[in-house]
Amino acid sequence: VELRGGIPVARLLGVDSLSAFTLCSLGNFLPVMPILLALNSPAIRRFLEKPLERAQRKFRGSTGMDNRSLAISLAMFVGVPFPGTGAWTGTMASVALGLPAPLAMAANAVGILMAASIMTALTASLKAGIAVASACKSKFK
Repeated sequence: VELRGGIPVARLLGVDSLSAFTLCSLGNFLPVMPILLALNSPAIRRFLEKPLERAQRKFRGSTGMDNRSLAISLAMFVGVPFPGTGAWTGTMASVALGLPAPLAMAANAVGILMAASIMTALTASLKAGIAVASACKSKFK
């Protein structure tokens, strides 16, 4: 569920927005490096060598994108708070795309901050909307 569920739940439990944003963002970013290291390990690389080479050749050949463009696209992918578009998936995609680890980490960090900002704003809007609806409901009873 990552921060997409963590921020609303934290707010429901009374955690302030800044703390929820910070803790959920950090918690979401923590697994990025271990996943990158694991997927770039020689054993995994040897096992996935042919599919990864084929994916990289196919994707880069069809789009002509450089590493910078891929990193921006990855950040936007991770930043959209839909199921399956989080940092774990983004980290795996960065390996499949052949992005260097520092660039993959930076793209994931930007995407996580984007998703956390969106979820914080949506949670605040929903909370305000519920408060307004409650006030209107009690006024018209």
